[in-house]
Amino acid sequence: MLGLGVFSLEILPEFRTIISFFGAITLFVFAALQMKKILQNKKTQSIKLIQGPLITGIALSALNPFFIIWWLTIGFKLISDAMSIWAFTGIVIVFGLHIWMDFAWLGGTSFFASKSRQIISNRNYKILMIGLSLALIYFGITFLVDIVP
Repeated sequence: MLGLGVFSLEILPEFRTIISFFGAITLFVFAALQMKKILQNKKTQSIKLIQGPLITGIALSALNPFFIIWWLTIGFKLISDAMSIWAFTGIVIVFGLHIWMDFAWLGGTSFFASKSRQIISNRNYKILMIGLSLALIYFGITFLVDIVP
């Protein structure tokens, strides 16, 4: 559905500039929030599983305000790029890669979370998270570079 919306908005000359700008800003904000949380030295709170991991995952995704923000900014930009390069085939490619990356990311995250005390120290975790925040900043910069002709 987002692909159809992107397709109809591509007729506006400034659409790609606007979505690139807002996508970059969103990536910068996500990186800043992540680094702020890591540098504050607060302990994370655990969430009690009520109905099991599947229901909890669905609820956390559906109730996460960043989910919608992500799709309306960064996700919209990715779909826009895919549409401009490969038309509707691009949406299928992005969807397949996105789903694969979700499984890889979530599987890896759950594995490392279960082994985290054995694998990584608190200091190294902070370094890793700052590195990932810097990766978000890099991708935000690439979104801005796309604006410049």
